[in-house]
Amino acid sequence: MTNKTTILLAACVIVIFGIIGIGFISSQPKAEPVPQKQAQKAESLPSKEQLETKLISERPAIESLLSSSFPTLTRDYSIERGTLYHKGEWYGSCSVECCSATRARHNNLFTTELCC
Repeated sequence: MTNKTTILLAACVIVIFGIIGIGFISSQPKAEPVPQKQAQKAESLPSKEQLETKLISERPAIESLLSSSFPTLTRDYSIERGTLYHKGEWYGSCSVECCSATRARHNNLFTTELCC
């Protein structure tokens, strides 16, 4: 084999592998572009009045859940009315300990009561 034949053969091999490589690359599925975060539509939150109305219907279930989960809670504490928050899935309330001062008040004794 002469020098020209070797170069020609090497060029043919390079061309053949180039064609195979280009075919392989072009047959691969194109990468999907990463979807950009769509602007989330701001959901309107219920008004304070709507939350108050919802609390009226939810309050018995809330009190039932509190008394079944924490049996001594209703005995030892006075639970205020409370408020629903956000979309009505959060409930917050203040509790005041029914201490000896509160019990004494019910017995008509002079007492000082702390409130939150």
